[in-house]
Amino acid sequence: LLVPQQMQDKQFIKVTVGTDVSVRDYYYTPIKTSDANLEAGKQYTYNITVKKTGLEVTTGTSTSWTDVPSSGDAQAATFRVTLPIGNDIPTGLTFTDATQIESSNVYETQNGNSFTITYTVPKNESWKGFPVLKGLCDVKRTAATDGKYVFTYSNIRSDLWLGYATYAQVGDYYYSDGTWSPTYTSGTSPACIGIVFKSGAGIGDAVGNYPENTFTDGIIHGYVVALKDANSNAGAWGIRMTDVQNLTNEENYVNKYDGYSNTKVVQALSEYSTTNVSNPTDNGQYWAFKVASDYAVTAPTHSSGWYLPSIGQLSDIYSMQNLGTSLTGAGGADFIKTDNNGRYWSSTEKHGYDAWYYQFNGSGADAYAKSNDGGNHLRASYVRAILTF
Repeated sequence: LLVPQQMQDKQFIKVTVGTDVSVRDYYYTPIKTSDANLEAGKQYTYNITVKKTGLEVTTGTSTSWTDVPSSGDAQAATFRVTLPIGNDIPTGLTFTDATQIESSNVYETQNGNSFTITYTVPKNESWKGFPVLKGLCDVKRTAATDGKYVFTYSNIRSDLWLGYATYAQVGDYYYSDGTWSPTYTSGTSPACIGIVFKSGAGIGDAVGNYPENTFTDGIIHGYVVALKDANSNAGAWGIRMTDVQNLTNEENYVNKYDGYSNTKVVQALSEYSTTNVSNPTDNGQYWAFKVASDYAVTAPTHSSGWYLPSIGQLSDIYSMQNLGTSLTGAGGADFIKTDNNGRYWSSTEKHGYDAWYYQFNGSGADAYAKSNDGGNHLRASYVRAILTF
């Protein structure tokens, strides 16, 4: 049962396949206004085919809902919360709205409500906390008094497995030595080089997707958007009328966090190595990928290095609260919103002709020609690099 609403351009249906590090999430995001305009008193049928490349969804006709009385009260869900076990975990943890069960490290939330963990920060471990290693919920960290921090877990949608590791939160400032903090320090070394726009592993991403990198604590802490554009020019994505082998064609918008793997695929192409960044609109090269990867600011050790974000990653960057203020306050620059309609290339390919970009003027995601290809097709777009840490 859903509240009547228009689900266009919103994640509507999710299918999860696999377990642990092999888990993959697939989302159906309606594109047309008629795909999922949910009306009161109607029931809808969606036929879903799960393929390796994504979901195929066809919509059936809607019919009137028939009320069928049922007995009994609706039951609220109860979820299990598993804490890590180890000598390094702080003692004296305080739980609110969670009850210990079975063992010292297993709790359950009361009727699926939000719960909090309050703990005293160990000496010299200012930003450690309890990230979600498995499970679905929202997490927020706030400072309390006397060196204590409160982690609040809300919108809980599954059982949770928590870790104890260095923790990053959306809006944290990310520094050149690979550290981060919710407070910005100017005029000192290390220098701030970006802003955290996603905490924890993104949709469809996992440590195994970064075989060349070793993250601190062995987990993905989050994703950082660079303070400035990778190049002052707007340019082309890549070679038009060429379907890049090993890149997944996304005919519809998807919110996958696969910008790193997309970039690695393109970096292996011969046309990437011969790209001339001084000619941003030339066909026959992969300008957007090249300028993102070669962003002038050195990426820290234990990070992925800079790469071109996917369309889903760009969408989440756009959704950040106070993004422009955070960027400019740290000596960076806000995303362009007027010139070229504020278009920024993603690494997501639609097909041989087009690639996806995000419009920071408020118009959202769209796709168009990768380059001119001898015509006048290109909608030149800017590039903002990101990294995983």
